[in-house]
Amino acid sequence: MTLTGHRKNQKKGNTELEQFYRCSQVYLDHLKRKNQETFGSYIEVCKRLLSAGATILDCGCGIGMSSYLLTKEGFKVTGTDISPLFISEAKRKYGNGQNLKFFVQDVSKMSFPDCSFDAVCSIAMLEHVTDVKGVLVEMRRVLKNRGRLIIFMPNHLDPVHRLTACIQWRKEDRYKPWEATSRIKAFCQFIRTGFLAIAKAAGINKKIYYIEPVLSNDENICGEDFDTTWLANWFDVENILRRLGFSIEDTISSRNFESRILRAMKVLRLPKGIQSFYIKIRATCVVVGVKNESSSAGRS
Repeated sequence: MTLTGHRKNQKKGNTELEQFYRCSQVYLDHLKRKNQETFGSYIEVCKRLLSAGATILDCGCGIGMSSYLLTKEGFKVTGTDISPLFISEAKRKYGNGQNLKFFVQDVSKMSFPDCSFDAVCSIAMLEHVTDVKGVLVEMRRVLKNRGRLIIFMPNHLDPVHRLTACIQWRKEDRYKPWEATSRIKAFCQFIRTGFLAIAKAAGINKKIYYIEPVLSNDENICGEDFDTTWLANWFDVENILRRLGFSIEDTISSRNFESRILRAMKVLRLPKGIQSFYIKIRATCVVVGVKNESSSAGRS
């Protein structure tokens, strides 16, 4: 795994991703195999935090299932994706109506006016962008004041996963961009990722670590996060949102995340900060920010 603290030719990388999603029938077939359970937690969080009838921008909606499920809960939803292929399938399957519309949009440069939506949401989208801060700035732009930004994405900053890979090592034919290719490399990743997580949690390391994505129509890897573009994690997203003036809402206490270690922490009555840190390095990322009226998108 090669990590860099900067974007490598961001424009070229974004163009390659757009071209891949535009024409990948294999990726489209992968999206068609997803079922409603895939979006269960996402829909539940939106239901819990948003008022009935709220206008939602569902970024990176793929073939539209998440957007459709949100409309069934009484929301007015606009679904967007960078792929005309995916949006064409979304329109074919769910149509365009008063409460559900689909558009081809690049999330880094959307055509919607400022302050258009009560909520801007995404699931399994942010880990595929080539400019994380730029995308969050743009999502903030189209969000109304006091509106909520809701982000679901995988967590690639899990040192326990690296340790498990080291202990239970088995040779794979292909490795995801953030995975080690040998037992010793997995152990080194465990050490490095642990220190990196601590540094990010403490606010010492604020770099975004970008990864070279694997864009392939091989059915064994297409749609399985080989196209990830950065080391996605809670800390980077929360840090950027705070710098953009968002208030971060607690999503930890409401999570149904349990493990033997976490249960032991609760029995020992360890500080909630330590329990929260453990969850943020182990669980799927669920970040919720509230846009403050006086917040500035230009903060660094």
